[in-house]
Amino acid sequence: MVETHASDYGDHFFLGQSDEEEDNPSFWPLDVHGYLEGPLQDVVGVADDADGDGLAEGVDLPFNVDNINNTSPVTVVFDLVVHDGSRAGTIDGLVDRRIISVQAGESLSGTVTLTSPVVDLAEVIVSVITGDGTVLQEPYVGSYMVNATPREGTPPSLELSALPFEVTEGEEVTLTALVDDADEDELTVWWDVDDGDGVGIDVTGTTATSIYRGAGNRSAVCIVSDGHWIVVGRVDVTVLADVDNHQPVADLTAVARDPADTLTLTFDASGSEDTDGDPMEYAIDFGDGSWRSWRSDPTFDHTYGEAGTYRAILRVRDHTRFDGSYSVLSVDTEAVVPNAPPVARLEVDADPAAPFRDITANASLSTDPNGGVLEYRFDWGDGEVTQWSQDPVATHAYDEPGDYIITLTVRDDHGAEKDLTSTLEVVSDGDGDDDDDDDGGFIPHPGLAFALAALIVVGLLSLMSPDRRKGA
Repeated sequence: MVETHASDYGDHFFLGQSDEEEDNPSFWPLDVHGYLEGPLQDVVGVADDADGDGLAEGVDLPFNVDNINNTSPVTVVFDLVVHDGSRAGTIDGLVDRRIISVQAGESLSGTVTLTSPVVDLAEVIVSVITGDGTVLQEPYVGSYMVNATPREGTPPSLELSALPFEVTEGEEVTLTALVDDADEDELTVWWDVDDGDGVGIDVTGTTATSIYRGAGNRSAVCIVSDGHWIVVGRVDVTVLADVDNHQPVADLTAVARDPADTLTLTFDASGSEDTDGDPMEYAIDFGDGSWRSWRSDPTFDHTYGEAGTYRAILRVRDHTRFDGSYSVLSVDTEAVVPNAPPVARLEVDADPAAPFRDITANASLSTDPNGGVLEYRFDWGDGEVTQWSQDPVATHAYDEPGDYIITLTVRDDHGAEKDLTSTLEVVSDGDGDDDDDDDGGFIPHPGLAFALAALIVVGLLSLMSPDRRKGA
């Protein structure tokens, strides 16, 4: 049974939580398609304090990335962030970064070492990032007092701009990084176009474009490295609300793909509407810990792992709004019992049998593991076959002696069949030789034999009569 409850709750959005939890809005999870499990194993940092002064000359990070069971590549980013006098490190305090990539179906082990150009309290941040920049894993490694490790050359220069720096939501912004390196080292530029959207690296290169959804202030982070020094910069963008835009209204339905399997459902959001005629994107939380992130296709297929009641939630947005309306769908699923073929049983009441005499075949002991209705068909082995019937008992007579193979076929109400064969011997009366003698011997008719026997009895009685004895 599937029930739909469509609602517009504005900015509040809950992800499959129980009714008691609804007062605490949860975050919208990010898409992790292609990843069955987190590829990065536990990372334990080792402080390299060779001189024993309590300051680490570096932090060694042994790693093991197991991406064998995943179908998409991953990038692992190892960052060292100094506090710079504050109580908590931010990306602005990034002083060292190492990056490794692991393809789908592969694994990689090794060690990276992070160092700092200044004496400070530093944190190690490790991020596992998907191909589109989504942060898949971000384990906490630890904090370390680090010593200053001299760097070669001089830091690169970085100047940032955003055009336009003030936009209406849904409009495109071009971000530009003017970089230079006096040592003529090769530079790498990373962009996080919105440091609050949960995406670690959106794009690499000196330019980036972004469309911001929802009004508010945005901060784009740009990181430049020459292989020795790292420089971090920010550029702010003001996003104004589009007062003429109307947010879309979500609508969600679900139907089982197979009536016999209510665990596999197709969710359909095509009934959602946007009064402005804007194209829409859809995201769904299936209520069992699984979700699909923003996409233009309004249909989603999903299979639940077990029977139960789930709270599926659809969210829609147009090209400007991040916080569109959503629709809640209560989905009841039933456990699926795989259909098993029936078990055939057959009993024949005569073996051997005689020609022209009915034998009875009984399949009533046949069973269906799923409790369904059974039908029966008998192939007598002499060219005669019965029609399908729910009657498990059938009779048949053979015309000729011989060995016959009876085949019973039992079929359940899902179409699964099971065959069982039994060999039956058919012999004639007497010694079983039903052929005429080759020498032309005479076989008397049963009625003639009876008449001859009667005549013999009458003759014997006449010999024993009194009159006969007296005459003698």
